[in-house]
Amino acid sequence: GIRDSVAARGRGDVYKRQDIVQSVDSAKAADIVSKVDTKKAAAIVDKVEATKAAEIIGDVDDEKAADIVEKVQISKAAAIVENVLASKAAEIVKKVETVKAAEIVSNVESSKAAAIVEKVESTKAAEIVERVESSKAAKIVSVVETVKAAEIVEKVESAKAAEIVQNVGSFKAGAIVEKVNTIKAAEIVEKIESAKAAEIVENLGSQKAADIVKSVSTNKAADIVKSVESSKAAEIVEKVESGTAAGIVEKVESKKAAEIVEKVESKKAAEIVEKVGSTKAAGIVAVSYTHLRA
Repeated sequence: GIRDSVAARGRGDVYKRQDIVQSVDSAKAADIVSKVDTKKAAAIVDKVEATKAAEIIGDVDDEKAADIVEKVQISKAAAIVENVLASKAAEIVKKVETVKAAEIVSNVESSKAAAIVEKVESTKAAEIVERVESSKAAKIVSVVETVKAAEIVEKVESAKAAEIVQNVGSFKAGAIVEKVNTIKAAEIVEKIESAKAAEIVENLGSQKAADIVKSVSTNKAADIVKSVESSKAAEIVEKVESGTAAGIVEKVESKKAAEIVEKVESKKAAEIVEKVGSTKAAGIVAVSYTHLRA
């Protein structure tokens, strides 16, 4: 009876306002939406065609725009954010709750997502990226400026950071790892595939590379040293403590081990040979002797 009639009138009200908002020019529509209650504004925007909704939200102040986007369905929120300017989209994403922000970023094109993340403060950006599926997160991180990318990778959980770095091109991955702290860098390198880890380490400065190799497991360190160029391997081994260096060299096949030992300072070479097993030491010396005779 009366209750049904009131409810029906309420729904009709929204549709009537929706029709009005859809029909008037965007500036006028934005003025209307700005003045009505946020819940009503969201109900209207939810029902307006996406392009028009974006034009309206583009003309509404950032605070009200974010409040509306917070309340509309995720598909509409993403469509609005996709169609407004990146600066406006970023202001909205900054202000909406993190879970909703992550859902929006997950549903817009990667280039738009990156443009938004670039403009959002690093902590919020990391919270968003943490919740975005890893391949999408990697696409975003690939596009944003390296300093911002490193700040995000620094702040997300190590497992997520590793998934991102695994899926970013090796040159960009190396630039990111170069800028994150050594503990986080080592955690990432430990978790990614050894081939990718070696590609990254190959692009790092020798000191950062050595600091990472010191901090990962001996098996991972050996896998990296096996795969990088001998000169890079020697630069790394030169900078790590002799016991660690010997543990790595012990796991590297004798030819590569000999190439490394030949390139490091004699004192370091002797310390390594002193600490490896006799069989390995003999193998290194035999290869070096053969090489010298050749």
